[in-house]
Amino acid sequence: MAAENDRRQRADDNYKRLRKQLDERLKADEKLKKIAEKIKQGKADFKDTSEYSKIISEHLGKIISENIGEINNPMGKELVCKALLEDNYELINGVLGEVQASVDEKMGVHIKPQKAPFPAERVMKAAHSLEDKTVPVETIKRRAKSASTNVSMSFHDDYMKANADFRSNAGLTCYITRTDSGKCCDWCSKIAGRYVYGKEPADIFRRHDNCKCSVIYENGRQRQDVWSKRTWEQPANPEPYEPTVLSPDEAKEIQQRKLEGYKGLTKPPKESKIEESEDSKEKKPTVLSPEQAKEIQREKLNEYKGLAEKNEEEKSEEVPEYAKGSSDFSDEAKVKLYRDERILTGNRYETAILYDETGNVENRKKGNADSVHFTEKEIKTMKGKILTHNHPNGSTFSSADINMLRRADLAEIRACSRRGTYIMRRPKNWSKDIPDFETIDIEYHNIYERIGKEYRDKAAREGKNIVEYLGVVDDKTIEEFCKKYDIEFHWESALDEN
Repeated sequence: MAAENDRRQRADDNYKRLRKQLDERLKADEKLKKIAEKIKQGKADFKDTSEYSKIISEHLGKIISENIGEINNPMGKELVCKALLEDNYELINGVLGEVQASVDEKMGVHIKPQKAPFPAERVMKAAHSLEDKTVPVETIKRRAKSASTNVSMSFHDDYMKANADFRSNAGLTCYITRTDSGKCCDWCSKIAGRYVYGKEPADIFRRHDNCKCSVIYENGRQRQDVWSKRTWEQPANPEPYEPTVLSPDEAKEIQQRKLEGYKGLTKPPKESKIEESEDSKEKKPTVLSPEQAKEIQREKLNEYKGLAEKNEEEKSEEVPEYAKGSSDFSDEAKVKLYRDERILTGNRYETAILYDETGNVENRKKGNADSVHFTEKEIKTMKGKILTHNHPNGSTFSSADINMLRRADLAEIRACSRRGTYIMRRPKNWSKDIPDFETIDIEYHNIYERIGKEYRDKAAREGKNIVEYLGVVDDKTIEEFCKKYDIEFHWESALDEN
């Protein structure tokens, strides 16, 4: 036990020493400073993150290579390399998530960035290769540099693949672009290019040693039907419309021709004849005695009474217990809200409906596969009202939904799916710690990453895929966020009406 503790302590000391050197180099790198500033200003894109990944990966490879000969404790090289690669994984995915959120905000896309799975086997293989006793130290140094750099850069590729795949399945047309470094091999040159995701070459994400190619993805302008994969888009340069201008004489001539065509339409043809039916012929009225008249009157009154009772029964059944709706809505408005949401959940695109305080519909707006866009003017009319919308993929609220609740000062926002409806109601006072979308998004994703790590570890222990826990992670993230900032949050299940 003492030997094991000593081994780990020495490995931890070496890690801290290399970590300090690496941080100093990253801090002094001018290119990184410029990229960091672009990210801070919300101006960075995935070309910037690719360059960011390349720079920090190269620094990592050099640091490990330069120090590897000084790490002599058993398994020390492997442990230090693995720990530093894990750091870069978190760093690269964090930067990518931040840039993704900024890009999505500009495009009006409300899809949560997907953190790429940690490639444990790939990392372990690279780290373990540094413990090879059959090769000279110079070979180990070359491995340390090339393998560590390569694996670290692949974290960026993994993120690109994971998010392109997730968004393609959500209905967005995505593109993969591989760009060679200009000094690459024939294989890299041949595979470089821009491809629709799903139709790219099989090895587009593959890297050989010392490969410096960049691989990025982008959301296209097209949207696709997730079921049929049919795509559509608005023409980039629609043909301009020019009205036809007529002179007074031309207008008069056209009007005259039209009037000529209408002649005779206002009178029935001469040969047309309307036959009188037998029922329309004059009949003698039926004369009733006073007793007969009273009897018929009693029958009619009883009939109307029965109809009235039946209507009351039907009216009471119109407000099922599960149609709770908004707390201030009338029973009829609650039922309407529930029925509206059940209809929305059948759509493969997002649609939003805005209700006033009593349940009257004020606005209905159709969006696309993953978002609904409102103008600034529309948002200003939403204060104190209730906004519902469907999430075709069944997910809970996003950071953008939380921001809409805050920004529009809605009384309530709802996200419905076939299973039921997520509901958030505004707090009495919004926390000063989340004054805008940027801070909301950062806090949301900090919680998401922490909970996600817990369930990633849980999945690993149980031998399961983390995908099985993504829904749980989403729900726990929004629950914790709302609890922390006094936002009322709950779930209403839809009943099976079949």
